Amino acid sequence: MDEQLRLQIKAIHNSSTVACIVVTGGGAGAISMLLETPGASRTVLEALVPYSQSALAEFLGYVPDKSVSRDTALSMADRARQRALILKGTSNNPAAGIGCTASLVSDNEKKGKHRLHVAAWDDNGITTFDLQLTKELRDRAAEDEIVSRVVIQALSQASGVVSDKMVDILPSETLNTQHSDATDLVDLVLRDELHSLLLTPEGALVPNGTVSGGVLCGSFDPLHKGHIELARAASKILGGPVVFEMSVHNVDKPPLEVGIVWKRLRQFQDSHSVVVTSKSTFHEKARLMPECTFIIGYDTALRLFEPRYYGTAEQMLESLRTLATTGCRFLVAGRENSSGMFKTLENIPVPAEFKGMLDSIPESQFRVNLSSSDLREASGTGK
Repeated sequence: MDEQLRLQIKAIHNSSTVACIVVTGGGAGAISMLLETPGASRTVLEALVPYSQSALAEFLGYVPDKSVSRDTALSMADRARQRALILKGTSNNPAAGIGCTASLVSDNEKKGKHRLHVAAWDDNGITTFDLQLTKELRDRAAEDEIVSRVVIQALSQASGVVSDKMVDILPSETLNTQHSDATDLVDLVLRDELHSLLLTPEGALVPNGTVSGGVLCGSFDPLHKGHIELARAASKILGGPVVFEMSVHNVDKPPLEVGIVWKRLRQFQDSHSVVVTSKSTFHEKARLMPECTFIIGYDTALRLFEPRYYGTAEQMLESLRTLATTGCRFLVAGRENSSGMFKTLENIPVPAEFKGMLDSIPESQFRVNLSSSDLREASGTGK
């Protein structure tokens, strides 16, 4: 270890920040560097190397689509910080989580890029570091040295320690660094820095997680029996699971606050998957979740074909055509109106061009005359 790096790590240990560090695919050298420098017990609460795919999945609580990605590094840093908050106990020390995932030289030839993704999560926000390495110019040890130094740089930033240039890379290589003042993943969605956030029934948070099959959209204020029964009926028709979707943005209302989003998410705990998105319109959601089937009620289906929600009739048609190219469809549930009539898809004037995009849920399979607004009025919580 060179003197500059040793002094940098010493400064980290002299800061008040405590951290959990999790690395996979590379960067384990950073753990050695931190531990061999006196004072490590003041900084390192825990260091983990979930190297196999199964170990990484167990740590995250889900199987990532890509083990080596910025999103996976974010999830690792999030879980690491949650560990740090628990392990620091009652101390007032700032807590940080560092997540690192990398693909480097190995004894098996790799067709993909050699790259690293590191995320640092602390009380001031999230910083990500992304670097693509030029292949065939370094051996494994040299590549891992770079990854390890980026991990140290990430921990330096999370600890509030000024760092000079710590990573020697080629002029053709760029260490891309991005910082957000966001303090949790929902905050990132609100800022549209993440397109979506999937919460699994087990409580795992998956940034930009893959969503397919049935998607039941709503505000879920509150989640009620009608939503659950609708999801169950749709699941039987579609022959697969249904994911609930909640957008933090609404065409007619201001964005939801982080606390409100978490309050609504907690309704799904231990029961259903729910995805939080930053998309307020169906054609935006469709680009995010291509080939899915949106499960909607009669009133929402009616609004799909009302030009005033798009601006003009031509804009409406353009939006629906864009949606059609994604392969998405709609499954429409009926609803009883104030006159006691049960309105279904058949009562909606759907343009012939789009009739093939929509199917109706038979009344015999779903009829629940209950709405979130009715429940809010009954409970006295207002609109």
